[in-house]
Amino acid sequence: MPDVILTRRLDAPRDLVWRACTDPATFAAWFWPPRLEPRYVLDARVGGSWRVESPVALMAVGGVFAVVSPPELLVYSWRWDGEQEESRVELRLVPARERSTLLELTHTGISTDETAADLRQGWNDYLDRLPAALSERDG
Repeated sequence: MPDVILTRRLDAPRDLVWRACTDPATFAAWFWPPRLEPRYVLDARVGGSWRVESPVALMAVGGVFAVVSPPELLVYSWRWDGEQEESRVELRLVPARERSTLLELTHTGISTDETAADLRQGWNDYLDRLPAALSERDG
């Protein structure tokens, strides 16, 4: 099975990056683009659920948190509405240079190379929006 593994160095302290991944309002500032008019549910606790849906694009994805270990590790399931395949996302936040954080993303349990390519593109799009959201919150 193919995996998606991405690393980003973010110019923000680890606690701010953690908040961007676990706080509903901050998460909403970067995850899906506003043009999709996304709606978010994010209950970042073990057993809590998360969901993002777009009435405009008629799609949704969600899952359940398996590990919530602030401010270092977040693990949750990932399943698109209408699909049987469930995969797993692990976000590890490592302190880097002063006030910066290394975000290590690993998305596993992906069944095909095509699905992995789509997920890689999606994650790159999401993570491309994250620095702007962090700078707005850090200001």
